[in-house]
Amino acid sequence: MYAMVENQPDSLEVMLARIEKNAKRRNAERGYQDGPSVKTTILKLPLWPDGFTGIPNGILRSALFSIVRKGTREYQHCASKTIREGITVSFTGYQLDQADLDVWENCIRLVHKQALGCRVSFTLYEFLKAIKRHPKGENVAWLSASLVRLTTSTLLIKAANLQFQGTLIEYLYKAEDGTHEVSLNPKIIDLYNTGWTQIELAQRLKLRRHPLAQWLHGFYCTHAKPYPLKVKTIHDMSGSNYAELRFFKRDLQKALRLIESEIGWEWLIDEADNVHINKQPTPSQARHLAKVAKKPQKPTRPP
Repeated sequence: MYAMVENQPDSLEVMLARIEKNAKRRNAERGYQDGPSVKTTILKLPLWPDGFTGIPNGILRSALFSIVRKGTREYQHCASKTIREGITVSFTGYQLDQADLDVWENCIRLVHKQALGCRVSFTLYEFLKAIKRHPKGENVAWLSASLVRLTTSTLLIKAANLQFQGTLIEYLYKAEDGTHEVSLNPKIIDLYNTGWTQIELAQRLKLRRHPLAQWLHGFYCTHAKPYPLKVKTIHDMSGSNYAELRFFKRDLQKALRLIESEIGWEWLIDEADNVHINKQPTPSQARHLAKVAKKPQKPTRPP
């Protein structure tokens, strides 16, 4: 079990009351006899069932957690992460890959039912077991480095009604007894408010160690009815860096075959290099498609 670092007997309401009391005391000490009260909003992630992890669509549809081949991780400064649909992502830090997304997803699961900003504690052994990695020396070192990358890298995400700037992990601390504490950036709730998708953990684990397949799975999970995309478009959107597109297409076919065998999605790359995906929509996506189908079509003007 993962224990909350905050004092367990105190509820969030008690904690917030204490914060407001201390703020009033500081205001009085500074000469504000009727100083402004502190209004604190409790921010929580959306609810989703066990066995799933909710991830913002803007994350899954971008190259933020890209395809980084072994030995090629680079430090990037204000790097643009390709994304469609009017959202831009700028990234500074050491490149993040799909294994780093496994780590961030598990952090999300740890804090899912807590208020954003609360700290949770864990051991690296527990964390590695949760993401189905053997808790041996090299994996411990890898996990420590991944947590640091997620804490030190910064994002600037812009959309029509959104501007998020900050880190994905707000706080990271290693205690003397070897346990770690983390908290997520409360501002990530703005990313969820623009749309998010439930990723089934069992499906993602079947694709572990196949980063392109994992990226494709996350990307297409965000679409109720996937539309055709060019092979080159997928190459760019996934953050892949192949010298020749034909080599990427070869690996793309391997990844799609793995997804077909493990998850059951059907796929086709046509003669024009368009990638077609046929998958079963989730119940919520099916409701969305049914709602769209019921909308009256706008009449077209006669020629």
